[in-house]
This record gives sequence, structure tokens and C-alpha cells, in this order.
Amino acid sequence: MKTILILIIASTSIFGSVSLDSVDNKILNYTYNNETSKAAQLISERIKKYPGNPKYYFLELGNDIMHSIVLVNGAAAERKFQVRDSLNNLAIEKAEKYLDMFEDNAETLEDKFYVGGFHGYLARFYGLDRSYMSAFSSAKSGQRIMEDILEENPDFNDAYLLLGMSYYFADRLSGFIGFVAGILGLSGDRDKGIDYIKRAADKGELSFAQAAISLVEIYTRLEDNEYPAFPYFEKFLKKFPNSSYMINWYCRELLDLNMTERVEMFIETDSLNLVDDIVKQRYHFAIGNYEVSEKYWQKIEKEKSVYWRWFYDQASFTNTLNSVMIEGKAPSVDESLGDNYKDLLSGILKNTIELKQYIEFQSAINRNQQVDIEQSLNSLNSSEVKSAVRLNYGIYLINGKKFNEAEPFFDEIRKSQLQLFNYMGCKFLGVIYTNIDVDREKAENLLDEIEDKEYERIEFAASEMIKKYDL
Repeated sequence: MKTILILIIASTSIFGSVSLDSVDNKILNYTYNNETSKAAQLISERIKKYPGNPKYYFLELGNDIMHSIVLVNGAAAERKFQVRDSLNNLAIEKAEKYLDMFEDNAETLEDKFYVGGFHGYLARFYGLDRSYMSAFSSAKSGQRIMEDILEENPDFNDAYLLLGMSYYFADRLSGFIGFVAGILGLSGDRDKGIDYIKRAADKGELSFAQAAISLVEIYTRLEDNEYPAFPYFEKFLKKFPNSSYMINWYCRELLDLNMTERVEMFIETDSLNLVDDIVKQRYHFAIGNYEVSEKYWQKIEKEKSVYWRWFYDQASFTNTLNSVMIEGKAPSVDESLGDNYKDLLSGILKNTIELKQYIEFQSAINRNQQVDIEQSLNSLNSSEVKSAVRLNYGIYLINGKKFNEAEPFFDEIRKSQLQLFNYMGCKFLGVIYTNIDVDREKAENLLDEIEDKEYERIEFAASEMIKKYDL
């Protein structure tokens, strides 16, 4: 639950349908194109010139968020949370100050929008600080303001972002925290929330970037459903092509689904060195460039102190598999790896010959080479390696929209005793059942299993399947 609240980080910053001049647009381009220091300088100049305009204080808070991502990512791993919390405390002080300055002086719809935006920022900052009562109170205040704006002008499209986030996250909250949110009047509706955020992303002015980030956050991290996030990655990067934050996030999601061609394009056109070494390491491993992948691992090891733990674990796991291909034998497993990775490695490293067959199979798929799936499966004995082959081939079929052909592979994976594969089977069957018509009983049984095993992320993603089959 704390994770969900913390992930409001990219969600409750909202912008509005407002008047933008050339300097305003330049500020936005700097903010989201990896040049937050330049944006800060321009914002400071505008505040000096227009001290009574809430727009520039609002833009300052948005730029501070993007700059804090840069600072936290650059901090040593053991200090990342400390740096984040320190920056968040400063953000609370700023947002409270700006709200006091303008709350009683908002006359136009645009000014009211910024005041609602200050409440939205405070909801985000308080949530990150685990001050939940304050977070919900601010969210409710911001929600009321946006509702008033839309009552007067339903086409004030950017006001829909805060409303959308309020509806979505209120639906995600449960237990005591959800109870408190309900007392304060925050009612949840996942589908309505997403529809509102999409409206802000598709029709908003200032809200576009944060709305796109919010949708990407929801689909990839909160619902583990990458496919609907991809159009918003593309829209964002079309407008802000130098956002290293979004480029690397997008590449990680693409690699999770073996979509190496799109990643290759980012790497080959990376004249500004925006693609990070972990993405490059994973990409070269995925297409069979094992020696190149090893070189990037050596760089990652030297810079271990600045990586988030989960990114480093993924790189370490990739390196273990890479070592099998280079050295032909199982290396020692890093004991600091997370349990999911260690459990998986304990099974697949028992037979390095079969593991190499699987890695070569995966590489062939990623290079769009023809493979004989039945021959590959018949040559294997390890149940874990067979599940890995089925998983990757099934994803390959889904990527090609061959949902009927993919279904039996995920049916088999779903039977696995290893939770990772069982989860993946359920996840991708949900994707398949949403895209093709199956018996209602099938969909109902899948939903029951997802609920019984408390796969919360894909349970929310199953909302589309629930609507389709009226479950």
C-alpha cells in the first residue's frame, strides 16, 4: 500500500488549459528534455518579471520534480531515499508557501486551476512523506476546485488530470488507509480515472507531459501491462525526444517483451549518450552479442553505487546468463540478488547445456530468425527451462498479434509450480482474453486464480477483461 501511495510521485502534478507564450513552451521543453537547470533559470526570470502570476510558481514545482529525479538517480544507492526525502521536504515548504500566496486571490479560471494544482502537488508531496491525512485532504481540495472549473467550462481539458488521478488512486487504496480516504470523501473508479487522464494527455496543453507519465506509470508499474503504455511513451518522446528518463524507462519495458528492434533504434541514434549502460547490456545480451554485453557489465560493476538495487539486480542476473554463454559453465550466484532471481537461477543453472539452448533460442527470436518450437521443447528436460522457452515464444506470438497461437503456451506456463512463471501465465492470458473471444468460464476461472493468489497488479489490469465478459 505504501508503494502505491509513493507512486503518486509522477501522478498528481497537474497542468491546465492555459495561455502559453514562447517562453512558457521553452520552459516546458527544458523541463522534459533533460535540461531542468535551464528551465529553472527561465522560471526565476519570469517570477521576477511577473511576481503575481501563479503560473510560474506552478511551473517551478513541476520542474523541481523532474530535477529531483536527476539528483536522486545520481546519488549513491544508500543515500537515494535520504536525498529524495530531503528534496520532498523542500517541495512541501514551497508548495505550502505558494498556496498561501494565491489561494484567496484566484479570480480567473486559469488562476483557480493553478491553486488546484498547488493542492495536487501537496497531495503528492504529503503522500511521499507518508502524511496520509494531509495528502487526502489536499487531494480532495484540489478535486473540488477542478470540479468547479469543469462545471463552468467542461472543455478545460487539463483539469481532468487531477480528477483522474484522484479517482484512480482512491480505487487502489484499501485497508485503513482506504477507509480514511473514504471518510474524507475520496471515491474511487479505476476506469473513470484512466479515461480522465487520457483526456488530459490527448487534449490538454500544460498537462500533456504529466498525463502521459501518469498513464505510463499506471500501466507499467501499477498494473504490469506494458502494451497500452507504449503509445504514450511514443507521444511523449515525439514531443520531448531528449528525455533520458523516459527513453530508458521505455527501453526497459520493450526489452521485457523482447522488442529489440525499437531499442536498437534508440541506441543507434543516441548521439547525446542518453541510453544507460544497463539497457545496452540487456540489449546486446538479448540479440546474442555476449562479449559486448560483458563490457557493459564491467562498467556497471564499477558504478554499482549509483544504481537502484532492482536495476542492479537485473543487470547481475543478465550477467550470470551472459557468463554461461561466454564461459560455458555456471558461475557462482550473487548472494545479494533478490529471492525471485535466486529462485529462478537455482533451477535453470542445474543444466547449463539446456540453459544455453534456451538463450540461443531467445536470441534467435529477438533477431527475427525462424525457430522450431516443438523441436526446441522436445530437446529439453528441465521444467524451468521449458517454461522459459514457452514464455518467450508466447510473447513473440503476442507481439505479432497471434493471440490464438499464443494461448496454449501460457496455459502450460500457468501450471508451473514456480510463482514467477505462474504469474506470467496469468498475466499474458489476461492480455489474450482481452484481445480475442474465449468462453466466459475461461475468463472467470483466470480471474478467480488471479484473485486467489493475490496478484494485485494484474487484477487491476484485468478490468478490461472483466468488462468484456461481464464478470
